[in-house]
Amino acid sequence: MRLARLLWDWMDDPFYSVTSALCRLQNEQAAATDPFHWRLAAWTGLVLSTVLVLLGMLDTGALQPVGWYALLCMAVAHLASRQPRLYAHWRPPICLGVWLHQGWTLTRLALLSSTHVSMHSAPTWLVLLLVGLWNGSLFMLCATLRAPLLLCWNSLALPLAAAIPAWCSGAVCQLGLLQAPGAAVAIVRLYHVLSWTHIVAAFPGAAVPAPDAPRSVLHCCWMVNTWAVVTGTVLLPWVWAWRRERLARRRFAWWRLLEAVGEVDQPPHEEVADQVAGPMEEAEAEPSDNMQPPALGPAMAREAWEPWRLADDCRPAWAWALDFYLLSCAAWAALLLYATARGF
Repeated sequence: MRLARLLWDWMDDPFYSVTSALCRLQNEQAAATDPFHWRLAAWTGLVLSTVLVLLGMLDTGALQPVGWYALLCMAVAHLASRQPRLYAHWRPPICLGVWLHQGWTLTRLALLSSTHVSMHSAPTWLVLLLVGLWNGSLFMLCATLRAPLLLCWNSLALPLAAAIPAWCSGAVCQLGLLQAPGAAVAIVRLYHVLSWTHIVAAFPGAAVPAPDAPRSVLHCCWMVNTWAVVTGTVLLPWVWAWRRERLARRRFAWWRLLEAVGEVDQPPHEEVADQVAGPMEEAEAEPSDNMQPPALGPAMAREAWEPWRLADDCRPAWAWALDFYLLSCAAWAALLLYATARGF
């Protein structure tokens, strides 16, 4: 009985109610726009894979997994256009299933890819871009940002979507990335830059031995490739979803408070809404049948907003960049410890 009571209290909590409302609203709005994006993803995959096969940069066997992925995207688009309510209800697990299949498809493509373009004299940023294109992390980033989910779903879906590419990172390095001309030297150089960027180059095991040692090159390639997968598939979409949901909660709290005051009946501007940290207790209280909203005047309402605004002001862009940087440092350190323990 105590567990059931705690569960009932949690369901009645305003935080859960706001999350449920945002989830329903997001899925209903996405049901109208997702069919176009799913069809675009299907045709883009078919066209790009065909062009790469014609250029000799992709094996002909890669057309089969791309075809299955395109067929899945077209089926999801048909469901969203024909049954929008059903699609909106099951949209989070549907997106998770498509992301898992996309990660598997991109891993297959990375294993079947080849290039004759020399990477020996390429700048560091270009090498990082090529790694992101090779392992598919940039495509996963576009997919997750195009169809955003709530933070609770992203915390589960994004790590699962990155599981297959991260697990096959060693095979992608040995059979794909390191086979390109000059890739070993370029990836070792990129590894040094990323190590110093994440302030872990002085840690034990972070220093790279001579580039002519195959094990050291594999270590650098595995670190760079896996970090790119984790960053593009998990960290960037998660921080973006965190920011969007945080702003949506503040806008919803602002709207609820102004609705109780009776000033306006529409959500406010984004910049002003971001200054409100959370709903007031009077506005979040569950109204009864004979209970009216609190009769607060505009002056009293602004006085009530002031402590919240002073306690948690609008976060600047550099704060979100700092959050992402700290998460990236934690991911790099965790991958470094794992690689050292496995003997890469």
